[in-house]
Amino acid sequence: MAGHGVKRMAAANAVRLRNLRRGLAGSSGIYALVLLMRFSLGWPVVGVTSAGVSVALGLVALRILSRAGQATYDAQGRVLDGGADIFAKGFYSYTHDVLYLACGCLVLGGLHADFFYLWALVPSYVAYYAATFIIPMLRATGKGNGQVQEKVGRQAMQKKQLLGEGRKAKRAQIR
Repeated sequence: MAGHGVKRMAAANAVRLRNLRRGLAGSSGIYALVLLMRFSLGWPVVGVTSAGVSVALGLVALRILSRAGQATYDAQGRVLDGGADIFAKGFYSYTHDVLYLACGCLVLGGLHADFFYLWALVPSYVAYYAATFIIPMLRATGKGNGQVQEKVGRQAMQKKQLLGEGRKAKRAQIR
């Protein structure tokens, strides 16, 4: 059946996006209920601006995912393209993380305003990622003729050979 994988991708994306929308709406509802309860009990209302920022960032992440995962149809209603794989690692995974962080900040932010400081995780992760991946790669390209890459490749091959020899030795012991 031609296009079966495309239809499956479109259906999986639709289910995933529906669940993400429900999660953001649910966490916003929980925050609103907690805020209403705090207000009715006379307790101070905390983090309204931070909650607005969290909802806005969650909506932006949701919009990015929905645009990427949107299926394309022809005039007869057949699926031409199932959309991008929003389950893939990389950018879409980070977008999911931002959405989950928005939901977590909303649910916990109703209890105390300091939970909205969890948003500091995003720039700190970017700094960590830059320090551990991007900067060493830039340094490696600055060296002549890819010597660093050859060394890393050679080390990986040696490690695979050692693992292979260890497996052969275990098989010989079993027999």
